[in-house]
Amino acid sequence: MKLNDLIVPLTLAFLVSLGIQYYIANRPDSHNATEIVSGQSFTAAPREALTAKPLNKEINFLDQKTPLVPTLEHVETDNAIYTFSTVTGSLEQFTFKRKYHGGADLINTLIAQDNRNELKAFLLAFDSNTPLEYVLKNKIENQDTTELVYKADFEGGSVTKSFVVNHNNFRIDLRITVEPKAGSVVTPRLFFPSPEVKGLKDDAVFAIMNNEKNALVTEAGNKLADQQGWFAPTLFGTQDRYFVHAMISNPDDFVKRAYYKFNGLQQLVTILEGPSIDKETSWSLSFYMGPKEGGALSAVDPRLEKTLGFSGVLAPLSKVLLAILNFFYKYLKNYGLAIIALTLSLNLIVLPLRRRGNEQMKKTAELQKKLAYVQQRYKNDPEALAREKAELIRKYGTGLGGCLPNLILLPVFFALSPVLSHAIELYKAPFTWWIQDLSAKDPYYVLPIIIIIAFCLRALLAEPNQRLSMLAVALIFGAISTNLSAGLSLYILVGVLMDLRTNIPKKKVKVA
Repeated sequence: MKLNDLIVPLTLAFLVSLGIQYYIANRPDSHNATEIVSGQSFTAAPREALTAKPLNKEINFLDQKTPLVPTLEHVETDNAIYTFSTVTGSLEQFTFKRKYHGGADLINTLIAQDNRNELKAFLLAFDSNTPLEYVLKNKIENQDTTELVYKADFEGGSVTKSFVVNHNNFRIDLRITVEPKAGSVVTPRLFFPSPEVKGLKDDAVFAIMNNEKNALVTEAGNKLADQQGWFAPTLFGTQDRYFVHAMISNPDDFVKRAYYKFNGLQQLVTILEGPSIDKETSWSLSFYMGPKEGGALSAVDPRLEKTLGFSGVLAPLSKVLLAILNFFYKYLKNYGLAIIALTLSLNLIVLPLRRRGNEQMKKTAELQKKLAYVQQRYKNDPEALAREKAELIRKYGTGLGGCLPNLILLPVFFALSPVLSHAIELYKAPFTWWIQDLSAKDPYYVLPIIIIIAFCLRALLAEPNQRLSMLAVALIFGAISTNLSAGLSLYILVGVLMDLRTNIPKKKVKVA
């Protein structure tokens, strides 16, 4: 892949993309400022009637005289293992079954450690003492679903939670019924934490929610204001690099306000605040808890596909490239080899154009020499100079054809970058002995070093007036690749090696 002229178009494309997203994709709705709209953000302030009530992020648990011994209930599907507990009647552990080499690699995204009950998923809290001890009332197993029903009593009344785990996808349906005691008013709040994968270092967590247009938007967890909240969202939760924990349906208007509690770089707790009630009331909600895989996300809520990082006009191309990558993996059984096969295929498609481009670049170099000659020869004869320039351009062309392969591969690079950096398929996917995770950086910087060497060799084959700029490009891309995933670095390296191979001069064979 020829990258000597990539920096300027890369910068321009990046700036154009930012402009489109800022001025078009994120343009706010022109609704009435006093109207409450689902997904509308607010900041809790005492003087505002709609936000006078402070955000309630704390949980007061009902005191227990003796330590509780949890009774665990496991629900296993082809996709995951769900572990529910009678302590808080919540989901204590979620284990994703990642299909890998014909087997399953188990990845935990939710583990309530050290009895930290506030980090269990779907914990229901109240302003008065929140019950800790639930009783499993029923378990109903069907072909496509498993239902668990938990019940508990507390000072303000009783609560029943019914979980429905879908066997064919990552959707969890929750039915909540709260029956306050006579004369009591209760306000339920539902808590569930962000995904957290042990061993995934420095993986920041992001908040996700719908905006006023019902489109998914994201915000960095550490950038959220302490008193920031959202009115009645229909989608609300969190994501990390590979997983999503989010509410995706609120048909009975349980969620009046939603906000977050930030517990550190890798922990963000979602809080869904319900209405204040004085009589028995039931609500249904649905959640997605699973990997950031296109098919899995779209099967539950198409809005979640944006969490893949495939956005804008290049999103369809990113999906196609991921499908092709998985196709090659199906037969090669190694994602590193699949990336090489994909890169070779893409470069073979543009190979005829690349050869013509190289020929055109040689003509351009010759054109520059002849232009310099005629400018010197006819410097005192403007008419003759213009005539000779026109004749040279007619004979050699303008030289723009040499950029065509790069222009074709440029959108491919932009579309493939999020695929090779954030696709869960590449998480802990090994390539060779020193690269055991294609989604992470090369631990020994072998690929970046080879990229620099390949660029330098390519510069030596270039015209003398192009060598200095190509050497600068070699250092720039070498430095950039040290922070890229090993998969993306591998893609760049194979492209550069193919370009280098194309430009090696062929030996002329003398015929006797």
